Amino acid sequence: TILAVSPEDHDTVKTKYGPNLGFMGVQLVTGASQRWKTVQNALAAVREEADYVAIHDAVRICVTQNMIDRVFSEATKTGAAILAALLTGTIKRVSPTRVIDETVSRSDLFEAQTPQVFKKTLLCQAYQTVSDATAVTDDAELVAETGHPVSVVESDGSNIKITVAGDLALATAIMKSRPKLKAASPLGAFEEAQW
Repeated sequence: TILAVSPEDHDTVKTKYGPNLGFMGVQLVTGASQRWKTVQNALAAVREEADYVAIHDAVRICVTQNMIDRVFSEATKTGAAILAALLTGTIKRVSPTRVIDETVSRSDLFEAQTPQVFKKTLLCQAYQTVSDATAVTDDAELVAETGHPVSVVESDGSNIKITVAGDLALATAIMKSRPKLKAASPLGAFEEAQW
């Protein structure tokens, strides 16, 4: 596991959580000011023997093991797969003055989620061919630009992205609704030792 952290938070995370991350086998790398450069930094740290790479946004804390297994399974067949949820609401394109310009058909529209899983050679090729991916918002877009199809594994709306404060309450409710997992030990890796 490689954890990319923003440059301004890197030293704090390393100092505060470094030993625990190391204990769990997590490698810490410095991110960048742009998402694609952060992924590029993390890709440079991926082990040579890895066949596939999964990129996951840390703000999607409600992902399940089943979701992860299904997207990996599809990626091993196709080389590139993402989780995505079918859009169910009415979609409006809105002007800068917050007036509706257009109602967009939601037919066949999906919201991309993470993890996104790719054959490592394919993802590295996509990153080698890009000179500036400032407008790219996910890795599936970058891989698709190489001409390689990216499969969609249908997920659901519970794999939310925490963006605004209200999302925390929703994520808490989602997590509480799920079956409890048995802990491997009474203390987690980030809990202080209790004597």
